[in-house]
Amino acid sequence: MNYGLFNMQEWKKKTLGLFEDKLKDFKISSTAYKDVQVELEKYLNGIYKEYIESGKIFDQIFADAEKNGKINKFLLKLFKENISEQIGLLDIKGHIPQMAAQMAQELKKNEPRIKDIIREEMGSFLKDTDKYSYVDPRISIYEKYGFTELDSTLVQLRTDIPILHKNVQDLGFWSYLYILLSCPDRIFLL
Repeated sequence: MNYGLFNMQEWKKKTLGLFEDKLKDFKISSTAYKDVQVELEKYLNGIYKEYIESGKIFDQIFADAEKNGKINKFLLKLFKENISEQIGLLDIKGHIPQMAAQMAQELKKNEPRIKDIIREEMGSFLKDTDKYSYVDPRISIYEKYGFTELDSTLVQLRTDIPILHKNVQDLGFWSYLYILLSCPDRIFLL
């Protein structure tokens, strides 16, 4: 079970390799960027309504200024009375689609960085982060053949096995022959 189907380290290693291969072909479609732009526009409109259109952000700024006492109360009152008109002249709401498009374009420019982020996150997620570190009990076998991991050891063993098999056959043949020659009177018992 440790070396086959239920070996978490092998599954993590294979999964990481698969993600690495697939990540080379990763590309965000142009429709995804359009969807992102639509979502950014919704988000920016929500912020506009919640903080600017409602006046919540200005109320907080004015409350802080009154508490601080550094701004003249007359000027503060003048600002409060004219802020809605001044914000209307800025036409922030009209610029939101352009801001969303620009943010989506910046995202597209950073697509290679997005790949790197995905690679880093998948790597850290799939790396061995178990509570207890795994120690492969086959390490002594790897070291016996002069290696540190399974793949190299298997290559060596696949090369050695036919040679060892031939040696065992030869040894068996010579042992049998020795027995036959050393005991000629018992040849028929064998």
